[in-house]
Amino acid sequence: MNTAIKKALIIGTPFSVLIVSICIATILTRDISSPLDEDWITRQFLIGMFMFAGLSIIPRLLHFQFSFSGLFPSCRIDLNHHPPPLQVDHEFQLGEHSICSGCVGSFLSIVFAELLFLMYFLYPNWFSNNSFITFLLIGIVLILISYSRYFFVLKPNIRLIQHVTLFIGVVFAIIGSDLYLQSAFSMILLLPSWLLFLIGRVKLGEIDHVAVE
Repeated sequence: MNTAIKKALIIGTPFSVLIVSICIATILTRDISSPLDEDWITRQFLIGMFMFAGLSIIPRLLHFQFSFSGLFPSCRIDLNHHPPPLQVDHEFQLGEHSICSGCVGSFLSIVFAELLFLMYFLYPNWFSNNSFITFLLIGIVLILISYSRYFFVLKPNIRLIQHVTLFIGVVFAIIGSDLYLQSAFSMILLLPSWLLFLIGRVKLGEIDHVAVE
């Protein structure tokens, strides 16, 4: 299969699943209404689970390396882990150090995404239900900006910005969906689409790295 077509299918799949899931959730929540399902505390619990899942990714992104050889355990962060053929496209220079734009960008993306989630978690009244379309559109645009790096060869410092947009975009889309559906069951129904966005990022990265090698 042509690489460009394969990338397009990987990108299109989570968007398609998201649209179908929202349509199904809209129909189900219209016919089946439950105070517990619509209650903010129940939805807040799910938002908290999403936040915890996001934080759990950070150690892998920063390539933590733990050592217990000395008197006290030590921790090392490895942000220069690409082989030489890949460093030009995937790592940027910060002084004398070569740093992976994907790892740092994704780390920053999670930090900003967690802050946005935290605002929604603590102050839901700041978010108007009528703004759900705006949140969804912002989320989709940010995700597309992140995915665009797999079609255009850009400098690592630009790729850094593209990496930053992914998790923020997913969180915008999650908040927009919750503002629209206001249903804990619907958020669970939409969970596969959120996972597919992240799995798509991994698969596209694998294709991208193989192509350069």
